[in-house]
Amino acid sequence: MSDEQEPIDHELQQMTSNPRVAKATKEALNRLRQGVAGPELAEMATEVLEGRTDLRTIGRSSVYAAQLTEAAEGFREWHAHLSPEERDARDRSAHEYLGDADNG
Repeated sequence: MSDEQEPIDHELQQMTSNPRVAKATKEALNRLRQGVAGPELAEMATEVLEGRTDLRTIGRSSVYAAQLTEAAEGFREWHAHLSPEERDARDRSAHEYLGDADNG
């Protein structure tokens, strides 16, 4: 991939002042585009990454609502089943990775 900015880069710069959050969001969209959460979310991620829609539009739309709700619920269930120690360690790691360890 070149150093040229993609449409999503500009959108993420506007949405967050934290470049690590922007990078993590783009990486997550790239994983979704690869199909890790199913074909519907792969399609959504492709549309966003290729600039045919944006994250705000996706957030206001009902088109992918069921898939996004299912994915969020799956994450909540996974997180809830971690031991308190595992949960704390993963939360701390995420805060450190995103550069906001002071906010955790």
